Amino acid sequence: MLGNLNEHQMNNLLASQVIGRLACSAGDQPYLVPLTYTFDGTFIYGQTNEGMKLDVLRKNPNVCFEVDQMTDMANWQSVIVQGVFEELNGEV
Repeated sequence: MLGNLNEHQMNNLLASQVIGRLACSAGDQPYLVPLTYTFDGTFIYGQTNEGMKLDVLRKNPNVCFEVDQMTDMANWQSVIVQGVFEELNGEV
């Protein structure tokens, strides 16, 4: 799709998918990983275990998250959002 999505379209795309790509940075080295997630209309929630991803996020909480949906080469949508990682502990 050429053009821009409005806020409603972006929220719908974020809510309709379950896998996105989380980009973060370890110093001068970018790190990009697939992430299962849920979107509540305001926040994106993901889950992970201890490892490199959490180590990087704890050192630098600035993130970028991307989701896309593609029907074919002429029909696709993509949303990219920037934000700040916040670690949640316990039940959500």
